[in-house]
Amino acid sequence: MTLLMRDQENMEKGKQQERERGIKLMIESGKELGVDRNIMFAKVAEKYNLDDKEAVEYMGRYWR
Repeated sequence: MTLLMRDQENMEKGKQQERERGIKLMIESGKELGVDRNIMFAKVAEKYNLDDKEAVEYMGRYWR
């Protein structure tokens, strides 16, 4: 693996981690603020371009 390929791989990992963090913060903040679960589901799916399966997984993980 070349150094350039490794750098690109690390950048992609970092982007995915930041995306995951953003989704987590959005869901947890919505719950703390009393946003309806169904509304939060729709908003997080819209904002992060998630299909229903992905949105269900994230909501299950972070809506506690």
